[in-house]
Amino acid sequence: DEKKSDYNWGVQDSVFFEHFFKFYETHLSNSTKPFFATLATIHSHFPFNYSEKNRPIYHDPSSFQMRYANGLNILDTGIQTFFEEFNKRPELKNTIIIITGDHGFPLGEHGNFNLESGYHEESFRVPLYMLWSGVLTPQKITRASSQMDIGPTLFDLLNLPSFNTHFAGNSVFSKKEAPIYLIQPYVKHLSIINYPIKYRYNTRLDKDYAYHLKNDPMEEKNIIQTLSNDQKLFFRQQLKHIYLNDLAIKQNQIWSN
Repeated sequence: DEKKSDYNWGVQDSVFFEHFFKFYETHLSNSTKPFFATLATIHSHFPFNYSEKNRPIYHDPSSFQMRYANGLNILDTGIQTFFEEFNKRPELKNTIIIITGDHGFPLGEHGNFNLESGYHEESFRVPLYMLWSGVLTPQKITRASSQMDIGPTLFDLLNLPSFNTHFAGNSVFSKKEAPIYLIQPYVKHLSIINYPIKYRYNTRLDKDYAYHLKNDPMEEKNIIQTLSNDQKLFFRQQLKHIYLNDLAIKQNQIWSN
């Protein structure tokens, strides 16, 4: 019945979270051990077509952006449900919550509404919200980061910096500036941001590009020919980290001790 009411790629986030907390009550609430849960919501997803009763912002959407806005509203409602259920359970107070996304979505910034062909910044920008009540103070992180930094950030928050791991990222609280890796898997674009320079390699065409994100945030001017040989070498060597990280995951060699 829930699927019939409004099914996109999955049930609405609110319904999904309600089921998770039912699962928590049955399987986790009586345990004295810490637990780690990943909740992958999927309702707010392309093509963002929703039933008439679930179009709170634009009742009769006439554009892709309008359909997307309706999806964001449903997503926000789901997050509200999550925190309402979470706050009913005081035993969860000492819990780290991380809200993020797997990818952004192009909304026509470059005339494109298709994630599979997008490789500009709008395809990668995602939220990162962390909450640990009584431990983390409100702040805005300005350091460039990616999902690869989440694992090291958790080690940092739990005061486990001495762990040896194969994680390729760094804690978002680190002062260390490090390259950010971006992967567009559909057309096989591999990008590295060493701000303000963004390097992009099209693996199918064996062609590379570079952009100055501060001066050219829309990535309209390829400045690869202006980079020094050392800069080009740096970025091309950094590509190896993407391949090595992928290989480590495939061979189950991401470890800690």
